[in-house]
Amino acid sequence: MRGAWLTGRFGEENQLHLIKVVTMFDLFGSKEKKENKRLNAVIAAKDKAISGLRSVSENLRARVWSHGMTDAEKLFIEECRDIFKNGKMISERKFKLRVSEINKMREDMK
Repeated sequence: MRGAWLTGRFGEENQLHLIKVVTMFDLFGSKEKKENKRLNAVIAAKDKAISGLRSVSENLRARVWSHGMTDAEKLFIEECRDIFKNGKMISERKFKLRVSEINKMREDMK
C-alpha cells in the first residue's frame, strides 16, 4: 500500500500533523517578514516617484500662473490682435466679459 492515500480518522490526523510540521518551518514568519520588507521597499520607491511628480506639477502650475496663458487669455489676445490689424473697437461689455473669463480661469487654476 505504498503511496496510497490514507483515509478515515487516521488519514485526517496525519494531515493535521503534516500541516503542523509545515508551519513549524516558518514559525517566526521570516518569509512574511521578507515579503513585507520587499513590499515596503516597493511602496517607498513609488512614494518617492509620486512626490517627484507632485513637485513637478506644482512647479508647472506656478509657472503657468506667473507666465502662462489660459485659453480665455489666448482668445482675448487674438481678439486684440484682430482689433489692432483691422482698426476696430471692442465694446466695453465684451471687454469686461473677456476679463471676467480670464479671472475665472485663473481662479480655477489655484
